[in-house]
Formats: sequence, C-alpha cells, structure tokens
Amino acid sequence: SAPLHSAPLSSVRFNAMVGRLAAGGDAATLVTASALAVVVLDAPLWPSAAAGAMLLGAALAGGRYRRRAVDTSPVALVLPWLAAGLATLLLIRLTGQPRAAVQALAIWALLSAVGLSAWRLWLGRRGGARGLFGGRAVRIVILGSGNAGPLLDAIGASNGGGTVVLRAHHAADCPPDAVLVQRLQRGAAKGHFDVVVLALPWTAPALLERSCAALRHLTVDLWLVADPHSPAALTLRTGPVREVAMLPIAVRPLAGWRGVAKRAGDVALASVLLLTLSPVMLVTAALVAANSRGPVMLRQRRFGFGNVAFSIYKFRTMYHDKGDQSGARATVPGDQRVTRVGRFLRASSLDELPQLFNVLKGEMSLVGPRPHPVEMRVLGKYYHDAVPGYKERHRVKPGITGLAQVNGYRGLVDTLEKAEGRLAWDLAYVERWSLGMDIRILGRTLLKGFFGSGAF
Repeated sequence: SAPLHSAPLSSVRFNAMVGRLAAGGDAATLVTASALAVVVLDAPLWPSAAAGAMLLGAALAGGRYRRRAVDTSPVALVLPWLAAGLATLLLIRLTGQPRAAVQALAIWALLSAVGLSAWRLWLGRRGGARGLFGGRAVRIVILGSGNAGPLLDAIGASNGGGTVVLRAHHAADCPPDAVLVQRLQRGAAKGHFDVVVLALPWTAPALLERSCAALRHLTVDLWLVADPHSPAALTLRTGPVREVAMLPIAVRPLAGWRGVAKRAGDVALASVLLLTLSPVMLVTAALVAANSRGPVMLRQRRFGFGNVAFSIYKFRTMYHDKGDQSGARATVPGDQRVTRVGRFLRASSLDELPQLFNVLKGEMSLVGPRPHPVEMRVLGKYYHDAVPGYKERHRVKPGITGLAQVNGYRGLVDTLEKAEGRLAWDLAYVERWSLGMDIRILGRTLLKGFFGSGAF
C-alpha cells in the first residue's frame, strides 16, 4: 500500500547528494590508504597516489557517481580498483622503480580494498534509509489492528521529524497466510522495509503465538506491541517507535556496523582470494573440461538470504548427462555419476571456489550456513517441512563454509538426527555471530575443513 509519510528528500536531489558523498568519501579513503602505506614502509608516495588518482578517474569515466542512479555497493569499484592497481604496477616495472614501490602499492591495495568496502557499505545502508542527515528513517510494516491505534498516532505525530516511514498496514487480526508471508519474505530480503510490528490483540494468545512463529524467519526486526493494560508496558521503550511499548521477538543478527564489517571483510578477502587462486581455478577448469564432456561450471538453484533462491556457481563434478541440477537426488559415497576429477574436487572442496563470485555479487558470505538445493529432501520430505525452524537459518547470507561444517556436519544428510544437528549449529551461528567467530571458522576450515570424511 502507499506510504503514510513520504521521504524528506526528492529522489533526484537525494541521488545527487549521495553521488557527491560517495566521491568525497572514496577520495578521503584513498588518501588515507596512501598515507598509511607511506608511513608503514617509508616508501615513495607516488605509486599509491597514482593508483588512487587512476581509480577515481576510472570511476568518474565509468559513471560511478552519476546523479540519476548512484551505486553505493563496493562491488561497483572492483573493476576500477583492479585497473588502477595493474596500471600502476605496469608503470613501476616500465620505469624500473625499486622494490619498495611495489611493496607500497601492495599495502595501498589491501588498505584501500578494506577501507572502500567499509565506507561504501556504510553509505549504502545510511543512504537506503534516507537517513544521511538528521534522524534515521525506519520503514515499518504493521500487521493487525488490535493495538495499532497508539502506534499510528505516534507515527503521525513524528511526521515533522521524518524519522519513521510507514510502508504498509494489514488490518485483519488473523495469522498471516502463506501469500502474505511470502510477500513479506521477499520484501525483507530485498531491503524494502526494516521492521515488522505485530499489533494484535492480547486477548488471543493462540493468534499471537502462531503469528510470531510464522514470521520469526524474516530478515528484519520483528516486534510485538505490548499489552497496553500491563504494568510492564510503562517501562518498555526499546522498539522502533519509542512512544509505544513493544517486545522484541526476533532482532536482525547483523544489523548496523556488524553487517557492514562482515560485508567489508567478505568483499576484501574474496577479491584477494580470487586473485591469488586464479591459477588454481584455471587449472581446475582445464581438468574438468579434459575429463568429460559438458560445461565446466554448474549453476544450481539454492536457498539464500531470506529464503529467496539464487544460482550458486560450482565446478562440474558429475558427468553432464547424469547430473541432477535440481539437487533432489543426493550424492552418496561411490556415486557413479561423479567423474574421476570430480571425486578429487569434491573431496578437496575445490569445486566450491567459484562461489567466491557469489560472495562478490552479495548472494553469499565467506562464512554462514551452507546453502541447500531448493529440491533437497530428508527422508522424502523437504528440509523446511521435516525440521521445524529451518527457515530461521536464512536470516543471514549462506556461506562457503560454516559452523556446522567445521563441527562435523558435512556431506550427506540422510537421517532426521543429522538434519536437526546441522540446523542446531546453523542457528547457533545466527544467534551468536561475531567477527571473531568468522575468523575462527575460516581458520578451522583451512586447517581441517577441506579434506574430511563427509566430502565425497
């Protein structure tokens, strides 16, 4: 439905503002990276300064700061960053500069990748919320009308401050049906709103329980308007509208800077890994092509962030005419569909390397619950039907590796106990996420996660 309050800035003016901020922030980040490279190595300034100038020039020439549609994603700067780094490296070689110049450029490349990723992610989150200046705008979906009156009054009273934007209102006091849940699921995954508030009557506890259970997996914050007749309502002021008492049902695990830090690390590390492992990937592609006929890469539909399906990239490990792109038929030990090269790739996890492109595209993270094929079944039932709470694992992006995988839950899931055990580790990751946990999981994957009994 139509918004109750419109954003305080017009789209053209807002995009122009974001474009100027993006250009200024990029320039400041590159200057800082150059200064740190010089301070760390006491090296000449010109290599990093030249690379930064070429990066900004390439971004301007490529329309990265145009007024009509500013792309604040760090991925938008990957090609200018690569072009600037390679051009500067070529210039250093052609002019016979000392080794210190190459080292200064390498330090600048690392610092600029991390800095630009963090800055662009922060700008995207703030810009998307129309909250660059003044209060942050919160886009709310209200379900129910039993306790919606005070909430709507409070939102109307805050119209002048522009701090809350109401995006939808569902008036029926009944549990959300499958169609509504799917609409909310897709809208939340695409960032169309920030919060879902249940304003249901407290005189129907079964209704409250069913509604909360149906929406706990959404990738936005879920709040419940408190019972206005309860004494506790007088002290609850922690929700998105502070004038109305609310109870938190499910809070985003990667809200604010936590999500920015994780995405910045994903983009920076995935870029470095792709550059470093590109020779390995080229050799792997050649082996796959030489071993059997068919495409080198496999694209398979899997569940992603917010339970929205996406196409995952993998090196093909099965004979092309025997493979199952749907994932309905699980791979078992000694599976005759797997090629000789495919057995090694699956055992060593080298078939997963193309998923680094999924990470750069923002569909996956380096660490998170492993994405399952949309047709995956456990004992004849779809995973989400066989195991309660399954959809809650998709409140974060899926990962190339995860907490369940480094704790022994890798490979075939042929029993309900295995399915429940893997889900328990995935939910533990979602609820207890930290940057340190990601680093430990990556370390354990490097030490023992590539070759294991569950890989075949």
